Parts: sequence; structure tokens; C-alpha cells
Amino acid sequence: MEMKKCCLFNNSETEFKDNKDFVVVKKYGEISAPNECTRSLLKCNKCGALFLYQFLEWNDSYYNDYIQVENEEQADKLNEELDFSKFTSNNPMIKIGSDRKVSFQLPKSSSRARQIIDTLSDKDQDRLKILNVSNEEIESILKSIDRKLEKLNSEILEFICNVEKEINYIFVEDYKNYLLKHTSLKPEKNILGLANGTEKLVRYFYSMDPYSKTYILKFQNFDSELKDKLVPFAELEFGDTLCFERETNKIVIYNHETDTIDVVANDWNSFIKELYDDYVYKIKNGFEYRYKGLRVIITADEVKEELTNYADQIIEYYFENKDKVINHLFEKFEKDEWYVKTHTKDEIIEKIGKPTIYVNKVNCGELTYLNNQLDDHLITIELYGLELSYISIDG
Repeated sequence: MEMKKCCLFNNSETEFKDNKDFVVVKKYGEISAPNECTRSLLKCNKCGALFLYQFLEWNDSYYNDYIQVENEEQADKLNEELDFSKFTSNNPMIKIGSDRKVSFQLPKSSSRARQIIDTLSDKDQDRLKILNVSNEEIESILKSIDRKLEKLNSEILEFICNVEKEINYIFVEDYKNYLLKHTSLKPEKNILGLANGTEKLVRYFYSMDPYSKTYILKFQNFDSELKDKLVPFAELEFGDTLCFERETNKIVIYNHETDTIDVVANDWNSFIKELYDDYVYKIKNGFEYRYKGLRVIITADEVKEELTNYADQIIEYYFENKDKVINHLFEKFEKDEWYVKTHTKDEIIEKIGKPTIYVNKVNCGELTYLNNQLDDHLITIELYGLELSYISIDG
């Protein structure tokens, strides 16, 4: 038997007032999370429906989620089972996002439109036949979704436009498009590898929403002679910030302790591509992961510790011996007069980019420059152990 929905779901979302609608039945207290997170059991003042409630502080924003439950036993069980970051269920829910907007989320079975959307997402043709869905009904639902997205995008673009006027700076289109496609302030991949082999954690992007605690305009005034040259857009760990350089649109790190900047990417898309996480991915010919900002590809049937240890040794060697690696390349370039006729040494170093580490077996690896912007060739240095060996330049 389906649980009877609380009377609050019959009202408009704008009428919801959590401090007046509920009374506290039971307090669960603090929940394990990086920031503040508490839970309690609440009861609707009007119909007596019970809700498991979670308050969460995340990326300097606040979230309030309410899951309707049948009884206290179910609330206790969900409290034990649900992680702070996955506080959801198939029961009716009330959610208050970082923008303080209230939304009601009802179980999939309670909405025909929701069932059709889920069925289309799953590409389940048999289920569509069971639901007896017409092409006209599908078209109507898709148009409704498009209208909601257009309304949301229009609101975000208005926020962006207001910020641009306030700071007298026009954001690059790629950055604006990113904001339209990603609602989370925390990037999915949030580790940035720097040229010196260190890493920076991107805590969150600043919000364009004037009601957000992380509103971007709150972070534009900082005590530095460089502030008129920079537009901060993201918070790094330990108080440093990511910024656009006004004159060039390059992405830079502002180091607050030294009052200096370091360029990390020439444009927005390059910056996003540089972000990574700690996960190992299965690819067609092996496995891939990132370490200290360098891409690592293990061309083997399985990832073994001795292979990853060897790859890590190559990376440490690379950062400690960059000059030696570059000089080894130039012995090849100068001998074959390759590149050196048309480019300076500094130009070549900048344009060949970072190497990708390939490991096939222990003591057999490669430094391969896949992002060579000089031409279409792949430049590869073979490694035996940690000894630089043969260089190949392939089309």
C-alpha cells in the first residue's frame, strides 16, 4: 500500500515554511560529514506525517532535505543507511537548495510524466507500449522540459550579465556555457596539477546567484595591487583563488601569501581539461589515471602495484630532471634539424606541452608528448628503468 502523502505537498512550494510546518519529535544529532551535518525526526503540525530531516553545510552553502517516512522505525533505518551526500529515497521529499528555493520531489510512480521521462531515458520501448504513450504526449512532455530549461538558463544568464556590469568585465563564452550546463559549485574533477609537480584542490566555483553565500561579487575586493587585473572565480585550498586575467582571459592562481600569480591555462577549456580526480579509468588498451598533473596510461591487462610504482617513479624523475629531459630532446632535434630551424628553444618547450607516461611493464616506459602543438607528430622518449633512451618522432 502506497504511503499517504503529507498535506504539505498539496500546497504551493512557495508556501512552505519549515519553522512553522513541523515540530521536532526526535534528534539524531551530528552526522559524519566534512562540514556541519545534523538530522532529526519531524512531524507535520497539520496532518501528523513524519519526516527524516537533514541540515547540511557544503561548499559554504546550506541544504535542507526532508524525507517523508511511514514511522519512526523507518526513519531510524534510513538515518543509519543514508550517507550525508546521498540523502534521498523513493519517498516524497521536500528539498531546499543552495539558492533557498523549495522543491517537492514525489516518487516516480506518482507521476505519469515522470514515468515517461524515466522510460525515455532508459530507452525502454516495451515499457512505453505498456504505458500506451502517444507521440503527441512525448512531444508535449519534452517541450515542457525545454521550457523549464530555457527559464532556468535565462535566469542564470541574467545573473551573469548583472555581475559583468558590476565588475566591468565580459566573461568568455566557454565559461558561461559551463555555468549553464553544470549546477554544482564543486567541479566533478577538482584536482589541478601544476607545472612544478604539486597539486591544488579546487574547493568550489563562486556562484552567480546573488542569494548564495558564495556569490562571486563578495570575492572581487581583496587587498592587493593586482586586484584590478584579476577576476576571482573559484576558491582553492589554503586561501588561494583561481582568477581570470582581465587582459588575456588566461586562468591564473592568485597566491595570497606572496601576492603573486601563476598561469595555469591559456583558456577556459584547457583549464577544465587539466582538472582530474584520483580514480583509475578502464580504457580500450589498458587503464588510465592522473598523478601530479600528468596523465598515466598502464598498457596491461590489469593494474599491478609494481606498474603504478614504476609510473610514479618516472613522474618524480621527470619533475626533478626537466632540464635533462629537454636537453635529451634537443640533441635529437639539432641532429636532425627537426623544429629548430623554425622555433626557438623556449617556443618548443611551451608548445610540446606535458608528456603522457606510458608503462607496459616494469622498467619499460615512455614519455610521449601527445599534445604537441608544433605539428601533428608524436614525440616519444623511451625509458629503460629511469634512463632516457631512443627518441622517435612519428606522424
